[in-house]
Amino acid sequence: MSQTVTESAGGPPARARSTARGAAAAARSVHPVRGLVLALAAALLALGRPGAAAAQQPTPADTAPPVPSGVPTRADTTPPADTVPPEDTIPASRAPLSPTPAEPEPELGRAGTGDSIEVVDRLAAVAGDSAILLSEVQEQIYRMRQQGLKIPDDPVARDSLIRSTLNNMVDRLLLVQRAIQEGVTVTDDQVQQAVQSQFDRIRSGFQSDEAFRQAVEQTGQNMFQYRQMLQAQAHQELLLSRFRQKLVSEGGLPPAAVSDSEVHAYFETNASTAKRPASVSFDRITLVPHPDSAAADSAFRTAQKALDEIRSGTDFAVAARRYSDDPGTRSQGGDMGWIRQSDVVPAFADVAWGAPPGQVMGPVETRFGFHIIKVQNVRGGEREISQILVRPRIDSADIQDARKRAQTVADSLEAGADPARLGREYGIRDQETHFEDVTLSDVGSRFGQAYATALGQPRSGQVVGPFRVTGAFDLTEFVVLDVTDFKPAGPYRYEDVRDQIRDSLVRQKQFEKYVAQLRQRMYVKIYL
Repeated sequence: MSQTVTESAGGPPARARSTARGAAAAARSVHPVRGLVLALAAALLALGRPGAAAAQQPTPADTAPPVPSGVPTRADTTPPADTVPPEDTIPASRAPLSPTPAEPEPELGRAGTGDSIEVVDRLAAVAGDSAILLSEVQEQIYRMRQQGLKIPDDPVARDSLIRSTLNNMVDRLLLVQRAIQEGVTVTDDQVQQAVQSQFDRIRSGFQSDEAFRQAVEQTGQNMFQYRQMLQAQAHQELLLSRFRQKLVSEGGLPPAAVSDSEVHAYFETNASTAKRPASVSFDRITLVPHPDSAAADSAFRTAQKALDEIRSGTDFAVAARRYSDDPGTRSQGGDMGWIRQSDVVPAFADVAWGAPPGQVMGPVETRFGFHIIKVQNVRGGEREISQILVRPRIDSADIQDARKRAQTVADSLEAGADPARLGREYGIRDQETHFEDVTLSDVGSRFGQAYATALGQPRSGQVVGPFRVTGAFDLTEFVVLDVTDFKPAGPYRYEDVRDQIRDSLVRQKQFEKYVAQLRQRMYVKIYL
């Protein structure tokens, strides 16, 4: 591939220069996590060359399932890539890079002795304060190949793929750096949950742990290194997702417009022949057991005792470990991490977002119990919060009473009662109650297996339930669903998806403009 150097935004920051030098040194001794790359480097570099050996196809250890086809429902937050473009898509299309032979290509680690010298790795780009090695680009292309991407044989098309992949990586790095500058964070627990979910999904594609381990080792990694790779990917994805949400919610994206002809052209190209998956719309009423007055009074007294001890000098984390009934935060001393107001129920949010940092508030009653709240830090619209939750004791009689109330709701719906009125009278009021065009195959992943089982064969006008689920903090809940519409699988109509396509294309253009602005403000140099 011919060398091209492009540069923007002035001279490189000091950290970028040191990062590039560090990358050069690192290339001389192969890092174990990059075993996959270096094991396949020769094959990937030789793709499409006459007589070159094709890169070895691994078993499905890290192969993501194919993206389902079809235009998404309004309930989906991220449309599938092969129909409506995702709102968070950052396109990698760039103008052709013109050669600049005046500046020599930086040479990274070379191996060999005497007259035999072999380039082990080289610098592909510098983005902000980070360097991207050629092997990292090859690694990304390899993952894309395992997900179904066909590597072109034509050298020009192959070089174009490498450049577009590199530009995509540059854009992502710039966004990650900007996210960090904007104070966006993700917790270790969130990363570990994402890693475990992906690990379990991939593992489910193999008949045994041994088969999975062998498949991973064929990529040049052991299981520990494989998890490290998943962890790095999950951290970046979560960070970018949070940042995209922040940009959208705070109006941080530049304006963009899409014409009717663009919307129609996209439909004809991508969605006119696509098949719409079966979808269901429904109203939900969720009922919870109510503790008796004695249990509620006891829980309140315990919460008040914890608050009194804290105000008398006991460390909040110590009190949380002693009194809290929240299994997710008790062992961390009540630490909830950084959260947004929309992450918690209104009664909790009203107190937490009205309290100054360092002040302990409570007891605050919600449907979960009694909370003692401490705001540790404030960052824009986010709060770093610790809590103690004391839950009233729920016995079998309370659960049976909730079941009876849920059956009353179901019977009333069957008789034609207004679901909104029943929801206000019987249901949880701080929970979303209406869902439109939920893809039927996604019900289990979005709401849980109990929902998927209950909606196995939905029909319009059907009342489903009550059925029992486990809610937040392991609380028992009973759910009744009123199916307002069911659409079987079939072809899309333009009028059904026109607004979705328009919104998605607008968001795509907004992100294109935002990334272009980042490239103007931040240091970027491409060496390929």
